Formats: sequence, structure tokens, C-alpha cells
Amino acid sequence: MIGCRRYLASALLLLAAGAGCNAPTAGPRDVSAVRQRAMDCLKRGVRYEPLASVRTAAIEALATHGEDAALPWLRNALNDEVPAVRFAAAMTLGDRADQVAAPALRRLLAEGVPTDRIGAIYALHCLGDTQHTADLADYLLKGANISERGNAALVLGRIGGEGSTRLLSLALNDTNPAMRVNVLEAMALQGSSYAIETLYASAHGGIGAEEVFALSTLAVLRDPKYAPLFRQRMENALHLESKLAAARGLGMLGDASGYSLAVDALTFRATQADKQEPAENRTRRVQQMAAHALGAIRDPRALPALEKAMDRADDPRTQVAAAKAILDITGPADPPRRTTGGRP
Repeated sequence: MIGCRRYLASALLLLAAGAGCNAPTAGPRDVSAVRQRAMDCLKRGVRYEPLASVRTAAIEALATHGEDAALPWLRNALNDEVPAVRFAAAMTLGDRADQVAAPALRRLLAEGVPTDRIGAIYALHCLGDTQHTADLADYLLKGANISERGNAALVLGRIGGEGSTRLLSLALNDTNPAMRVNVLEAMALQGSSYAIETLYASAHGGIGAEEVFALSTLAVLRDPKYAPLFRQRMENALHLESKLAAARGLGMLGDASGYSLAVDALTFRATQADKQEPAENRTRRVQQMAAHALGAIRDPRALPALEKAMDRADDPRTQVAAAKAILDITGPADPPRRTTGGRP
């Protein structure tokens, strides 16, 4: 592991120099130029070889940004060597209803590994081809591993409908605890009272990641009745990550009261490791959550801080998160996402 830090440092320099994520900013801020640099950062991120997680994050960010100019980058990602990246690309192309990608998606369905097929089924469903949608039941209930079953839960949660709800309720009996988390999220997105009540309880009394997950999932519902919960947790939660998840939830409801918290957290540095993880892991996670919160809050005052993070963050995943936040702030209030199948 001695050489890992040197390798990552070289990779970061590569991203900063080659991804369009690093450029001098002087004088009045040209929003269109900042937006273009953020788009360039995401496009380079889609092809960032050292880390598949960077490619995945960039692809997911392009689900709502870049208009048709981003589609060739997403289609190309269907050929990525890592299944998780191909899955993200298929899901994003489905969200964007890209008919041009249909032949490549059908090849993925015919020739790919199970996660490829699950992503392709979703994308084709969004394009109006539902002949394979019923196959998701087997992947959900009989999948060989958590990746297959979890991805099937994600897809069914997005597709929605009575049949999906029934299947997901059966999947709550899965013996893997991580699968239960996936299923609760999918059911909450469909409005399941059981899932939402479970998440609400976890948001109040959850521990660490469980509390953050609950707050983050409830935020996606964009229901004003959860605003008091978000305010209370932003003020009183023990963990900064929970506070940032609550700030993001408020931002998604049009409440910018978490702005200062999120801006400050964009430069957060963990000072020591704990029993769970190294300090640098928490630093990266908090900075990314801060960027996501600022993107939800959409206050243009955050642009200078986000530009700095995009240019000089220690981790390329944080650069991608900052680039997406810049696009969230400078783009339409509700970027269009075209789907077929009743995604929430």
C-alpha cells in the first residue's frame, strides 16, 4: 500500500489538467464559462480510468445535465470494462430516453452479465420496450448476489406500479441486511407507508450511516411535511453527515437555511481516523455531501467555493460532485428527466 498515495496524487493531477476541472478564474465570473468547465469535468470523469467510482458518479450526474451533447459519452460507457459503470450508463440512457442507444442496450441485454441485463431492461422499459420487464422478479428474488438483487430493487423502485410494490415487499425477507436497505429505499420512492415510517424512525434515532441514509432517502421524496424533521436534524444531529443530509433535504424543498453549514463543510478535514475508516475517507465523504447539499440549495453565492473544489479537491470524486453542484445551481430549476414507466 506504500505506493497508493503517490499513484492517487498522479491521478489527481491528470484529472485536474485533462478534465477541464482546472483553470484560472479571475475577474467577473462568467456563468456560462463556469458551466462549460463543469460539463467538461463530467465528460472527462466518464473516461477517468484510475477509478470506476469516478466514472459512475460522472455518468449519474449527466442524467440531468448536458442535454443531447452528453449522450455520445454515455453511449460509449456501455462498453466500459466495469459492470457497475455499464449499469450506471444504461440507467442514465434510460432516464434520458435515448432511442439511439436502443441497439447497444439490446446487445447488453443479450450478451451481458446479470447487472448489465438488469440495467438494459430498465433502459428499454423507459424506451417503451417492456417485453423483458417481468424478468426483474427473478433477479430480485433469486439473484446470485447482493449486486444483482440490489440493482433489481433499484430498477423496480423506479419503474413503480402495483406489481413492483408486491415484489419489493417479498424482498424484505432477504437475509442480507444491505438488501433490506435497498428495498426500503425503493419502496419509499413508491410511497410505501411502511418504508417511509421505518425511515422516519431511523432519521430520528438511527446510528451513523443508517441515519444519513434515512434522511437522504426522505429528501428525495420532496415532501414539505418532512421540513421540520430536516430542520431538527440539521440543528441537533450528532454527525456532520446527518446535518448535511438534512440541509440537502431542506434545499430540495426550497429552504436555503443549510447554506452556511454546507459551504463550511466543503473544506472540512477529518483530523484523525476512527475504528470504522481512515480520516481521508470521512474527509472525502463530507466534502461530497456538502457539494450535493449546495447543489440542492441552488444559491449562486456557492459558485466560487464550488469552483475551488472542482479545481483543487484532493479526490476526483469530490471534483465531480462539485461540478454537478455547479450545473445544478446554474441550470434549470428542475432539469427534465424523460422516462417511461412512472418513475417517481
